[in-house]
Amino acid sequence: MLAKLAHRISGRVEAETYPGALAGLIPVDLVLSLLAKRSYPLYRLWRRYGELTGPYFDQCAAAVAAPPDEGHLRELRARGLVRVGQPYSTGEVAEARAWVLERVEPMRRRAAELDPSGQASSVRWQDEGLRYEVDRRTGRLRIYFPRGPAGEQAERWPRILREFGDVPAWHALAQAYFGAGAVRAGQPYMMAEVLTAAPDIEPWHIDCLRPTLKSFLYLTDVGSAQGPLRFQPGTHVLDEARHRMFYRICNGGLGHAYMGEEESRRLDAICEAVTGPAGTALLFDTQVLHAGSWCTEGMRVALVNGYRPLVATRLNPRLFRDPRPVPSPWEKY
Repeated sequence: MLAKLAHRISGRVEAETYPGALAGLIPVDLVLSLLAKRSYPLYRLWRRYGELTGPYFDQCAAAVAAPPDEGHLRELRARGLVRVGQPYSTGEVAEARAWVLERVEPMRRRAAELDPSGQASSVRWQDEGLRYEVDRRTGRLRIYFPRGPAGEQAERWPRILREFGDVPAWHALAQAYFGAGAVRAGQPYMMAEVLTAAPDIEPWHIDCLRPTLKSFLYLTDVGSAQGPLRFQPGTHVLDEARHRMFYRICNGGLGHAYMGEEESRRLDAICEAVTGPAGTALLFDTQVLHAGSWCTEGMRVALVNGYRPLVATRLNPRLFRDPRPVPSPWEKY
């Protein structure tokens, strides 16, 4: 009952986040999460409380038995991003790519039907258990997959799409990286993304204040002209400045997660771009500073999934309406 109440209040928390007796922490989580939006000391109190109670959540799910790749783990901890091996053949990658690409034009037509004026920057809808999004501003077309069983239609998906939601080797790496006894896959989503030429790109940013690893699998060759992911190594390390940013996100919205023009220009000059052939796989900490880049030729097709410690799926300040939201990054510039 408490979990259902929390879900109704926040609009996001899943009931299985608070199994058994841990449901008793929901009122405390709720109060501290609301207080954490009010001042930086209260945000740090909420953060410390989460660290102290986190181990109890870790005990509520089975650990992955496979050990992580130690070399990958060291590089991920040092740089915030690591290229990893992937278990799929060239033919399987091509099959998944074809599945995604055959939906591109139907998605564009559907977006035009839902928004004939073409004024909406983003158009979203749902069909047969999948969620679709066409973002005209950044040229991204996204297909979001369900976290749980997807029904009979999933049997017709390519193997990669059926299995990408939780690759055991990557799950084990995420678990070791976070030092957590329980890591949940599909957080915040699993999706297929097609990046095409567009009038704008996403500025430099972090994704959110929740600890998250994202896995990427390129389904097409990605060079400098296909909009590769860019990142600045080592910027995922938590320090006082990063905690101050997290508080601003709690207090005023995700607009605070984006860098200003001056900082973005500095990062443009020193960053690394992640290019590679179809089949390139990588994991990165979403708290590392990263950004998109211009797609000037062809398109970039990728699968994206996320892993979070179970404790990071609890109530937190970002689950509630921002009291003083700041403009979205494309409105600031």
